[in-house]
Parts: sequence; C-alpha cells; structure tokens
Amino acid sequence: MVNLLPHDRFIIQTPDALQAVIARLETNVEPPKALRWSFNRNHAPYEGSISESGFTMHRIPEGRNSFIPQIKGHFETPSGGTVVRITMKLHPFVMSFLVMWFLLFYSGALAVCLSGSVAATEALLVLGLPLFVLFVFWISFWFEVERSHNDLLKIIVGQVPKSRQHRLQKFFLLRGTAFVISGIFPFIFMVSHSEPPPAREVPESFRSQ
Repeated sequence: MVNLLPHDRFIIQTPDALQAVIARLETNVEPPKALRWSFNRNHAPYEGSISESGFTMHRIPEGRNSFIPQIKGHFETPSGGTVVRITMKLHPFVMSFLVMWFLLFYSGALAVCLSGSVAATEALLVLGLPLFVLFVFWISFWFEVERSHNDLLKIIVGQVPKSRQHRLQKFFLLRGTAFVISGIFPFIFMVSHSEPPPAREVPESFRSQ
C-alpha cells in the first residue's frame, strides 16, 4: 500500500547476526562527501553513516535528483537474527519548497481565474497544473522508495521477491508515462490558448445578389 504523504516505514528481518548485516551495509555505503562529481561512477551506491544501533543514508544519484528518500534504520537483535526497522521520507527542504511553491502558485492563479480574464478551459488547465506537477513529484519519490527498498532487501537478505520487482516495474512505467504527459502539457495549453484565425471577408462581387 502506498501512502499519500512522502513517508514510508517497513521492517526487514534476517536470521544473520548483526555484525554480518553491518558488514554488508558497509560494502554498499560510503561516507558523505561535500563535493561529488556527477560524472564519476567510481563510488558505492549509497552514502551515509552506520553504527551498532542503526544507519542513516541515501542513494547517490546519477545527476540531480531531489526526490531520493532520506533513509534511517534502527537495528534490533532478538534471539536468532536481526531486525531492521527502516523509515524513508522526503528531505525536509524539498518538502518545504513544494508546499511554498504550491501555495504561491495558487494564490496568483486563483486571483487570475476569478477575475474572469481567462476562459473556463484555460482556467481548468491553470488550476490543474500544480496538482499534476505534485503527482509527478509523488510518483518520482515513490519510485525511488521502491528502488531503495529493493536495494536494502538485496543487501540485507540477499534477494528481492518477484512481487517487489514487478512493483518497481509498475512504478517505472507510471513515472515514464507521467513525464511524457508533462512534456506535452505545454502544447495542450498553447492549443487551447490560441485564438481561431479571423474570418475572411467575402468580396462584394462574390456575394449573392
């Protein structure tokens, strides 16, 4: 089940000892760097810190990606294995930016639409744009959550269930569809906003008597 808010919690259990789990994580997580070149691929898939009690980390993106979740894990060691309680959420700065952008956009868009200076179709497009943008951002975040969830399963347990692989594929297709629609959205607005050409006046000589 997918939450409406960009926040997810789940548990990974393994019969392996805590030190074995930490060793696997350490091979896939490197310390954070203040400056990282986007074209450099010689790095671990994740960056963060690991301790005996848990870890904090996030995936190292290929380029810029503001929707990679911040991951926190807490270790528990019951008899006969290790339990990892994991929380993923959107970075607070990105969340604050989206809320402010949403409020500022609608404060201006509502004033324009209520003034009657735009047609009804154009008003619907303008008012629907922020909702669609938020939907694209929401899909992008949950795609990254599914990706990191599968990575953690592979690192900690050693395998990813086929059901989770299929789930990730569905999010990948949904994200791709959303990006395609967002690409053609400006053309839809331009077509709806364009005025029909003026009617050509029929010369006097061709008018019916």
